[in-house]
Amino acid sequence: MKKFAALALVLTMVLCTFVACGKRKLDGGEYITDAGGKEYAVATQEDGGITRGVNGDVIIYATDEDGQAFTDDSGEKVTTFVDLRDALVIGNLIEFERFYIELPDGWSNFGSYSDMIFKRDGTEDQIHVMELSDKSVADAIEGYKAVKNYSLKKYPDAVVYDTSIKVNDEGTPYYSFYIDKMEDGRGLYYAETYLTHYDYVYIVRIESDRDLTEEIDELVKIISTITFK
Repeated sequence: MKKFAALALVLTMVLCTFVACGKRKLDGGEYITDAGGKEYAVATQEDGGITRGVNGDVIIYATDEDGQAFTDDSGEKVTTFVDLRDALVIGNLIEFERFYIELPDGWSNFGSYSDMIFKRDGTEDQIHVMELSDKSVADAIEGYKAVKNYSLKKYPDAVVYDTSIKVNDEGTPYYSFYIDKMEDGRGLYYAETYLTHYDYVYIVRIESDRDLTEEIDELVKIISTITFK
């Protein structure tokens, strides 16, 4: 019986190492990771939600080598500024520099902290969100038209589909074209739509090697989960 008890204890320790038992606890906070696998101690609210500062940024605690949060003379945890390189992963939310967005099932994040790139697993489907601080939506549209005109000149049989969509109740144009076969034999779907927040313009660029026209509603649903800080 002692041997069985000892074996059970060993198995329990192994399971705790690889499963939930190995997760560290933090009073008044929790540990999250970024897309690169680095761990951060963040502040949480009483209901368990992530605590954010006045600008909408996640509040990160300063920690020692063991991951324990530093406290000041009054016992309050010390917060710190972190120069993030990778997006933070908070449940199903991916946190970027000025917004966060839900990562849909079947998609993976390949972007940095300042540059969002989602790719649908097993496909060439990609959603890329880029921030422009010194341009207007009109400037962004002119850039798209230059790409489209060049492509149509080279591939006159390309199919153009332009429409308007609503992202979080805000109307915005959705421009797209599809080339069935390029010089390398592959197809190209290229689309852009635009979001604004304060002085920033965001180009949402969608690309694939297949025609995504029939999937615009699904793509808009993904984009509409963006919450700006």
